[in-house]
Amino acid sequence: MYRMRLIQLGRKLLNRKPLDRLWTTRMEAAIQFFFHDQHGVWDGIHQTNLLGAMPFGVAFVAHQENTSELSVLKALINEACTGNPGMLLWPDTLPERQPGALLMLLLELIGVEFGVFDHLSREVAFFGVSCFLEHSSKFDKDLWDRLAKILVRMNVYAPDQVAEYLAKKPNEVEDVLQSHMSVILPEEKVGSLLGAGRSETFFASVFAEPAGKEDGLRRAWQNFLPTFLGPRDPFQHGMQTLLHLFQDPPPVQPSNRVNTTAANASARQS
Repeated sequence: MYRMRLIQLGRKLLNRKPLDRLWTTRMEAAIQFFFHDQHGVWDGIHQTNLLGAMPFGVAFVAHQENTSELSVLKALINEACTGNPGMLLWPDTLPERQPGALLMLLLELIGVEFGVFDHLSREVAFFGVSCFLEHSSKFDKDLWDRLAKILVRMNVYAPDQVAEYLAKKPNEVEDVLQSHMSVILPEEKVGSLLGAGRSETFFASVFAEPAGKEDGLRRAWQNFLPTFLGPRDPFQHGMQTLLHLFQDPPPVQPSNRVNTTAANASARQS
């Protein structure tokens, strides 16, 4: 899913025609397979990655079809809300990995990390929130908080759009959302600006660049990696040296100056 999103961006940067709609169908199938068969979780060597590359797949479909109203997203949300009597629950699964919570996290990533620079991604997040609100009678406090958090974070970058979105909702729904939003403090960091939305654009630019171009992104990236990842990374080496200085102060070197008082006394005795 991630690679197909880079290909999509790269073709756009090179002014090539969009991929055939066949790839939309394949991406939708990949999203559904990952969510159903792997429960939206990718177990890596060092850590478990919630959602994996699923946000990139959703962004791919949205930009491929140029719409925020994604049928695959609505179908997944409707399925997550089909529990009896509440939300759908997977057995032996932590609360934060249940279908509803995972899909709300998906909307949060799409709306913030992609949406901070991309209007269409923000609209996808709003559409997903609306799909969830159709089943709001099944929400507990945790799910209301998760849904409100999406809007709180988006409100940092697009307050007018969030206000416009809330104004279109029924008063009783807006009041509940506002009450949950009012107790959530936004904790935005630089990672939001350098997150998935920026990284995909950077790597697509690198891969779309003609091979052998002098002073291009590809060459700068190739020169940067050995320095950053190598055994003598300047930043890492400098920090280690500084820590050693704090932990083990260097020994005081003996002075080479002659003690003039002792020397003069010795000369008078002779």
